[in-house]
Amino acid sequence: MSKKSKKGRPKLPKGAAKTPFPIRFSEIELVAFERKAVAQGLTVRAWITAMLNEAAK
Repeated sequence: MSKKSKKGRPKLPKGAAKTPFPIRFSEIELVAFERKAVAQGLTVRAWITAMLNEAAK
């Protein structure tokens, strides 16, 4: 009998795991971020990532 494959996403190679970076925002900040993101056609997560990448350049 063949080996049954596991369900779910395959594991990432060692050292390639993504690490979450927790940041807290006020409700007012989140609303402002959401407005900017929607205006640019992005999700809030994608907008924040783009802004941080731009600032890091």
